[in-house]
Amino acid sequence: MSAVAISARNVAVVVEIPLDAIEVGANVRVDPGELEGLAASLRELGVLQPVKAVEHPGGRYRLVFGQRRLLASRLAGRDTIPASVVGAGDIDAPGPNRAIEQLVENLDRRDLNPIEEATALREVLDANAGTLTQAALAERLGRSPSWLSNSLRLLGLADEVQEKVRT
Repeated sequence: MSAVAISARNVAVVVEIPLDAIEVGANVRVDPGELEGLAASLRELGVLQPVKAVEHPGGRYRLVFGQRRLLASRLAGRDTIPASVVGAGDIDAPGPNRAIEQLVENLDRRDLNPIEEATALREVLDANAGTLTQAALAERLGRSPSWLSNSLRLLGLADEVQEKVRT
């Protein structure tokens, strides 16, 4: 399977790449039960959304987004996974698009607590101060402005209360 998708900066090609050619990284935070459910879904429906990877020399790739999909694909017995392969410059370039992509990917994870979500939102807004409003970020995330505002308010809670929200 091969298709072409246009990214904001360059062309990203979606191709099937071998799972054993992808470096996942060390920050693996997934619930094994959740992976089993996702693996069952992948066996039934396949991978519906490509992972994102950067190609390295020698046919190797660095995973950028899609860690749960990749791990569940391995569990499901797949040999390959559809991946949007982009240039390192596209991924490593600073700016709101990169930050928002990371935020969306992380918000989709079920293991983030509300304080981690709020911290990620604050980091994106601070990194794009003057160019990205709360309302614009909420719209780009497909969330309501009140959800974003209420999430950010959590960061104003006392440390002891924030700790209780984390657990």
